Amino acid sequence: MEKEITEDTSSLVRLLDYFKYLYEQENHRSEKLNASTNTYLVAITFAFTFLVGLLGWMFPKESGPFIPLDSTIQVLLAACAGVAILLILASLIFTMLVVKVRPFERLCDPVKFAGQTSDIRDEADLMRAMISHYVVATDRNFQLDNQKARLLSFALQTFVVGFVLLLSALAGLYFSGR
Repeated sequence: MEKEITEDTSSLVRLLDYFKYLYEQENHRSEKLNASTNTYLVAITFAFTFLVGLLGWMFPKESGPFIPLDSTIQVLLAACAGVAILLILASLIFTMLVVKVRPFERLCDPVKFAGQTSDIRDEADLMRAMISHYVVATDRNFQLDNQKARLLSFALQTFVVGFVLLLSALAGLYFSGR
């Protein structure tokens, strides 16, 4: 009987180590996503600063508060610039939603785990309880990280499209007005 419990416990220890490894890998993935979020926020901030400076240089205040739109092409380019600004703002919103999604699943609920200790008869039961908590936490972290990754993907796509569209529209407005 003693040998059976020891063999059962050793396999459970290996399983527990494996789930600890998975949990740590998901923590690492979450840290990378959070670092990417910070990078995106910095990039969007610099892009807005750059675009405000570019607008000030391309269309000085002496020309008035509005850009004169004399042709249909200029109206279309101005509309493209407006859509581009909305896309960049959408990128900022997607990135901010990642920050909102940051709640992190802890490994276990200590109160619930303490309540389960009355059912734990031996080391094998303790290992099973710990493994179940690792499985649940890893799955929840994986789902949260996938949600973050999806939002960051949308943020990057909308930012790139918006930035390129805005630069193109501003260049078109600049050269068509000259």
